Amino acid sequence: MRRFLYALLLLLAVALVISRFAEFQQIINTFRLGAWYWIAFAAAVHAVYLVNVTAGYRAAFRIVGVEERLVNLIPLVIAANFVNVVTASGGIAGMAIFADDARRRGLSATRVTLGGVLFVLSDYAAFLCVLAIGFVILFRRNGLAAGELVAAGILVLAAAGLSLLLILGLR
Repeated sequence: MRRFLYALLLLLAVALVISRFAEFQQIINTFRLGAWYWIAFAAAVHAVYLVNVTAGYRAAFRIVGVEERLVNLIPLVIAANFVNVVTASGGIAGMAIFADDARRRGLSATRVTLGGVLFVLSDYAAFLCVLAIGFVILFRRNGLAAGELVAAGILVLAAAGLSLLLILGLR
């Protein structure tokens, strides 16, 4: 059964590549015609970003008592970022990767999940600080509309929900 699922997944991936061949060709042309130094710079900036996010996860895990090396976390962070982008879950779906890896290596999946929630909560807190500055600027320019206020309210509710999960996890 497992081989059948892998074969089906491979078949779907090939079908996606064939159906989106023009887009892949355009990406290849962009890389071929683009300035190599800007592409290399963008790749370097992205690598620094991934190391920074990994260090954030490592710090969150250390707070909850899980010691982990940065080198071991980088592939997990890359996979978690991919899952978070694909599922659009606000950063929560990627924690399953960390919990599964912790369970496989005999670490506490609960502590790892709590560390992941702590990281996502700190990420939301930083975003809410930037959002507050943006609202101050929009308020001073009389540029606030109902759409911005509703979107900000949803983000604040998501951060409050994560805070509640964190408090429950601590208890």
